[in-house]
Amino acid sequence: MWTPVKLRPKMLLGYTVPIAAYLIVAGIPIASTVRQALDTFQEVERVQNVILNINQMSRGAQGMETSSRGYLADADPAFIEEYHRALELFHEASESIEPLIIVSEQQERLEKLREIKVSSDAFITKIIRLVNEGKQAEAVELFETGIGIELGNEFEKIYQEFSRTEKQLLAARTSQARAALRSLIGVLLLASLLLVSLAIGAALWISSGVARTITLEAEAIAHSATEIAVTMEQQERVVTQQASAVNQTTATIDGLNAAAHQAADRADSAAKNAREALNLTESGTAAVGETLQGMATLHEKVAAIAEQTQHLSQHTGQISSIARLVTDLATQTNMLALNAAVEAVRAGEHGKGFGVVATEIRKLADQSKRSAERIDILVADIQRAIHTTVKATREGSQTVERGVQIAQQTADALSGVENAIDEVSLNTEQISLGAQEQANDLQQILAAMNALNQVSQDSAGGIAQVRIGTQNLNEAAKHIRQIV
Repeated sequence: MWTPVKLRPKMLLGYTVPIAAYLIVAGIPIASTVRQALDTFQEVERVQNVILNINQMSRGAQGMETSSRGYLADADPAFIEEYHRALELFHEASESIEPLIIVSEQQERLEKLREIKVSSDAFITKIIRLVNEGKQAEAVELFETGIGIELGNEFEKIYQEFSRTEKQLLAARTSQARAALRSLIGVLLLASLLLVSLAIGAALWISSGVARTITLEAEAIAHSATEIAVTMEQQERVVTQQASAVNQTTATIDGLNAAAHQAADRADSAAKNAREALNLTESGTAAVGETLQGMATLHEKVAAIAEQTQHLSQHTGQISSIARLVTDLATQTNMLALNAAVEAVRAGEHGKGFGVVATEIRKLADQSKRSAERIDILVADIQRAIHTTVKATREGSQTVERGVQIAQQTADALSGVENAIDEVSLNTEQISLGAQEQANDLQQILAAMNALNQVSQDSAGGIAQVRIGTQNLNEAAKHIRQIV
């Protein structure tokens, strides 16, 4: 014979089935899409690192060319150091980028860039050697052959192709990630619709069973309640008799005032003490109010300091931008002076004066560049100090806020104490007045209590009927617990 499903298993099925269906329908597609998205993000990170390193290689190649020109024009050992730093930058970027390349075409381009760098290094080393041997004219003649420019143009061409290919890979991976996310959204929408449908069905199934069960049990409870109502009518008559006895007891209590005189005197003394405590509490509340006002003023000043510090940070950022602009201008000026010096060498005796001017301009450009670098260092130090000040100001502001909260809590506590003391004072006065009205006739109270005892005996029979109705309600409750 089929037995109905109990309420608790039915509710568990109602919650478990939609969740299981949701996991089956949406779990596998979601996991696959998330895995695809993670792979795409890793590929995007790889491409970004490749682009960063290829840019570093380009910077190294440009630094090699710039320093070689500077040494050709002035034979300053600083240009040799700059050349070696640029060469080291190229090597580091080349080694870092190699394990990141996954396309054979890009690997071939990287090898070509390395070959061009080797050729350029040999060409520049030859020019440096001629300058060191005092063969300035031969070095200039070798430079004017255009081999270095051709190598630089070829390097730039391959560099642009390399960067363009990586950017295309990045765009393709980004499109794949977007498509995967759109697919994930679609799966989630379908799974959500399925979950909502199953949840509605389960709710209807559970609610129908619950309503039917509760209806049956409610009828049983209603029947028992009817029996209890009949019994309560009998209890009402008994309570009426008890009320009469209570009235007699109330009349006898009026004679208890003799014992209350002493209590009234004590209540007066307590009221005086409460008024003195009330005065002290009002003084404490005023002091806390002044503290709150001072804390608010301090909070405003700390906020003003934080705002001014923020403005100062913005100004230092502007100074840093100006310093970078000066650095770029000095670099360009240095390049122009270098080219001018080369042209002066080519002009021979007629270009010596122009070469001197170009050398002085280059020195000024170097000085401007070094000054801008010192400014950058100073601005960085100022910004670190500003950040420290902002942090300290923020912590001070938080401390002030906590102080304000504590002071406010103290003020609220004092206000509560003041209200409590005021209420105690009023209650004490009322007790004093009430105590003066008491009487001392205890014999009548004893007689009234005897009457209450008799009435309690009469109500015993009604209590038995109430017990029977309560037992029926307990049986109904047990039935409900078994169903649940």
